[in-house]
Amino acid sequence: MNHGRGGVVFSSGFFGFYAHGGFLSALRELGIEATGFSGASSGAIVAAMAASGMGPREIKDMLFGLKKRYFWDPDPFPLVIKAAFCLFKGYTGYVKGWKFMDILRRLPVKSFEECKRPLVVVATNITENRGEIFTSGPLSIAVAASGAVPGLFKPVEIGGKLYVDGGLVCKAPVMALAQETGPEKLIVHYITSSNLEKPKNFFLKKKFTPWHIHEQAVSIARERAYKMEVALTQARGIEVVEVRTKTPTIGPGSLDRGPEAYYTAKAQTLQQLKSH
Repeated sequence: MNHGRGGVVFSSGFFGFYAHGGFLSALRELGIEATGFSGASSGAIVAAMAASGMGPREIKDMLFGLKKRYFWDPDPFPLVIKAAFCLFKGYTGYVKGWKFMDILRRLPVKSFEECKRPLVVVATNITENRGEIFTSGPLSIAVAASGAVPGLFKPVEIGGKLYVDGGLVCKAPVMALAQETGPEKLIVHYITSSNLEKPKNFFLKKKFTPWHIHEQAVSIARERAYKMEVALTQARGIEVVEVRTKTPTIGPGSLDRGPEAYYTAKAQTLQQLKSH
């Protein structure tokens, strides 16, 4: 792949920010200059880090230094039990997200306008039943909204509206960045939903099979919507380069595997882009 300039898109992917960090480090090593960034969910976190002016080393240090206790502020167990007796009526999520917001406030800038490069963040507006694109205003709360995984994190309120994970409506905000910056090229780091990489009908052998079927259907819909976005973007004459990496699945209880995901994604990105 010729070294040059292009917009960089980070997909959603639960705790995929380690893999995104490794991908970004590979881009810098190849001398590829980003003209703008977009992201959803975990992708929004790394997009904000990069757009705010953090370098690969700073991003790596911040990610590798992350501990569960730094962002884990769940409701007290008695409150959860009480909610269960009420069939969780009015209960919106287990983790409050205040600590997560505190981490995001450590970014070098406080608003989109202060970012060193254009930034696009996508979140799901569950009050008005639509996806919403953020390109201006306070930065940390928009990123927190995009990363609020439903059921795990409570929705984030912005302007009287409730927001959750942006990856639900837009797996990878390709068109949003294209419309915002008008680039000649976009480079997408796409983390495939893990259930789409499993054997056919794997869910029939899993406990809570109906839940896995629902999750599978949602993942398929998001994948198809993403491919449509890519096709429409390419139809506008914009080159879309996709990098898909396979890294360990990370969750709140397995952050110790984060460095492995980072370095694996970096190595795979270097290999794919050098041969592109």
